Amino acid sequence: RILATGSGIAISPDGYIVTNNHVIEGGNLIEVQGTRGGQRMVYRAVVMINDEINDLAILKIDDWSFKTLPPIPYTIKTIVSEVGEKVYTLGYPLAATMGESLKLTDGVISAQKGFKGDVSTYQVTVPVHPGNSGGPLFDMKGNLISIIKAKHSQAESATYAIKTRNVLNLIELLPEKIVMPE
Repeated sequence: RILATGSGIAISPDGYIVTNNHVIEGGNLIEVQGTRGGQRMVYRAVVMINDEINDLAILKIDDWSFKTLPPIPYTIKTIVSEVGEKVYTLGYPLAATMGESLKLTDGVISAQKGFKGDVSTYQVTVPVHPGNSGGPLFDMKGNLISIIKAKHSQAESATYAIKTRNVLNLIELLPEKIVMPE
């Protein structure tokens, strides 16, 4: 029985994946789903480290059938993005009704600070729905700039995304060094 679904993004060919802590919180069986060559793949994963305050978690695929992921095709941007910058997210919103195919939405960075002035997040105009949580937010150059966190319940066009500096801080705390995207 599925209790929660969300999105995530691979950060290493070794099977490390970033998502939100609220996506995996309380889970006793975590599965990562993707496609390779048109074939649906499902792997078991374990939580390597999580950060409840910044709502991040790093998973690692831990499945006998897993070999490796393709090379990671983006870099992780560490400098703060500008207000008005065009951004894109990929994710699996409302999979039960919208289907399990990957969805792309776009918008702009509307503020360099998030909910109540939170400096660890951006406010963006990207429309998101349940299931987008944990998905990547990219800039026009294909750099990962943040991880989708939540939308404002009372403001239609306000979505919050966790800046990648927080992701990098969590990566530094992993028990082993990982191959980072270049």
